Amino acid sequence: MKNKNLRFIAEIGIFTALGLILDFMSGLYSKPLFPKGGSISIAMVPIFIIAFRWGLKGGLTIGFLIGSLQVIYSSVFGYGLTWTVLVLTILLDYILAYTAVGLAGVYTNKIKNSTEMASKLYYITNGILLAGVVRTVLHIVAGWFFYREWVPDFIKENHVWYYWSIIYNLGYMVPSILLCILVTREIVKRHHEKLLNPDVFMLNNIK
Repeated sequence: MKNKNLRFIAEIGIFTALGLILDFMSGLYSKPLFPKGGSISIAMVPIFIIAFRWGLKGGLTIGFLIGSLQVIYSSVFGYGLTWTVLVLTILLDYILAYTAVGLAGVYTNKIKNSTEMASKLYYITNGILLAGVVRTVLHIVAGWFFYREWVPDFIKENHVWYYWSIIYNLGYMVPSILLCILVTREIVKRHHEKLLNPDVFMLNNIK
């Protein structure tokens, strides 16, 4: 039991670092397209792997860590937001949004109990779609508060920030979800015996 707990902590630490690196790198090339945050990225893949390996406990833990640590190097403090909007943005756009990615872990038992690879991949896809949709909704809601701060008073009555947030966030979340489905499915197909067995350190002899 002690070794399993240590393995859980070690893997959470390693994959949190990997998720943050992938997020930071994707931000470098996505900044021109998404200047207010967000990127087309596979940074959710480490969360999905941990979620499918350790279940909700692992998925929600690593999602919370990645979302919280992202705030440190984000530009959210530089937009001159009111304290209320700033707190809502941090909670919805970072902490809760990435924690929600761990919800993919609700499919862990179905994936592990499936004997055919096609069934495993089916549940993996469902888990990623569930998590991706919830994260997208949280980003959109956060955007409603965020963009309202930037909208001139004379057009506020048209509620244009609702549409801005929906279009902006779908612009990077849809391709990110699709990329994560492709990458995660391929990783599981190649290494499912180790990745789905938390009794074995996942990174041993993986090539």
